[in-house]
Amino acid sequence: MKLVVASCGLWLVACVGVPQSEDVLYGPQKGESLLSLGGSFSSSRLDVDGVPTIESAIFTGRAAVGYFFTLEHEAGVQLTYDRFETNLAGGDQTRGDVLLVYNYNLRQSSRTWYYFGADLGYRWLRDEDATNFNSPTYGIHVGLRQWLTPNVSVFAQPFWKRSEYETTIDDDATDTQLGVLYGLEFAF
Repeated sequence: MKLVVASCGLWLVACVGVPQSEDVLYGPQKGESLLSLGGSFSSSRLDVDGVPTIESAIFTGRAAVGYFFTLEHEAGVQLTYDRFETNLAGGDQTRGDVLLVYNYNLRQSSRTWYYFGADLGYRWLRDEDATNFNSPTYGIHVGLRQWLTPNVSVFAQPFWKRSEYETTIDDDATDTQLGVLYGLEFAF
């Protein structure tokens, strides 16, 4: 959690003082799209029947495409992938998501945008013994976009995500992820 707070603080400090030009339109306008590429540092906790089984730090790769229905309303699709070490008999875990994402954008200035939203989709989790766990997944997030040029931005997005699995031994497992996503975005 301290990593999440410190990361967000550093990101905000880096964006303060960036000259703002109100004469140029930055980012996607109504009817345009946004490609996001990034990665997150997160903490993941997998509980099986309420007992903490795995707690680990994870780096996750992410790609997303969003479409702006209006200047504020954005909807899109997101894909994520990560691999992390565990203390389970099945060995290391691989995890991926396919998500539908909604964002509401607040344009504080032409170059600085805040947004918040939710995602809903499908998560798969697989260990080295080829045991698969699949589950619906859902989450919430907030973020900051700082446009460097009219078509390129950097972003930081703290997020929370949760999935629930039924395992092969009739235990229930809950996967909770908390982290910060960083990356580049390209308007087109």
